[in-house]
Amino acid sequence: MRDWLQPIIIFAVGNIALLFLMLFFPALGTVQTQLEADTAGFVSNFWGLSWVVTSVKLIVFCIFEGTILFLVGKAFLGLKSR
Repeated sequence: MRDWLQPIIIFAVGNIALLFLMLFFPALGTVQTQLEADTAGFVSNFWGLSWVVTSVKLIVFCIFEGTILFLVGKAFLGLKSR
């Protein structure tokens, strides 16, 4: 029975961990501000760098949510082979 509940457990625990991670988003805002100041001189030389520098919180969120969804998908595919 635990095998069948494993995908939902991974999803729930992963998203609760992501909510805990969101407590640190103000600190990421401070890092983002420092990154903007450090790259201000050459940000116009690279296409898309200005978007990346101003989207640190979004990128971190997408990486963690993507990892959670990958693990859930892997758990579901593991059920098919049993």
